[in-house]
Amino acid sequence: MFKLAHEAETHSGRSYFCDENGTVISRKHDGSQERTLAQANAGYKRKYKRVTLGYGNQVYVHRLVGALFLPNEDVLPEINHKNLNTNDNRVCNLEWCTREYNAQYSQNIAMHLLGYGFGEVKVTDELDEAIKGYTDEELYIIGSKDV
Repeated sequence: MFKLAHEAETHSGRSYFCDENGTVISRKHDGSQERTLAQANAGYKRKYKRVTLGYGNQVYVHRLVGALFLPNEDVLPEINHKNLNTNDNRVCNLEWCTREYNAQYSQNIAMHLLGYGFGEVKVTDELDEAIKGYTDEELYIIGSKDV
């Protein structure tokens, strides 16, 4: 199900919608044209997906999905990717969290899978390779332990 994400100024004549999987589409107001938006890489070290809504209004897809589909009663500032795959922007892979939780979560997975000590985790190809053998549920159990 797509939800309205942004209604552009009248001169562009487009509305933008997002679904639970992180697919973002634009649609002309008269319904004559619909297209899926390209998602560009952004962010530090890990690549987060972002889209442009309207003229120069760039947003991260995971934050857009979170804002539209995840309740945030505690007004938490960050979104955690439960399976550590920052390109997986399905609502079931995202959760609102604190910065501390987000950092501890990835630390827990790195310590468990690679034997790193606390504070030694680095975003590496080694970690990306190690998580491939685990389901999303297993990674969540490991990551959220004692957080």
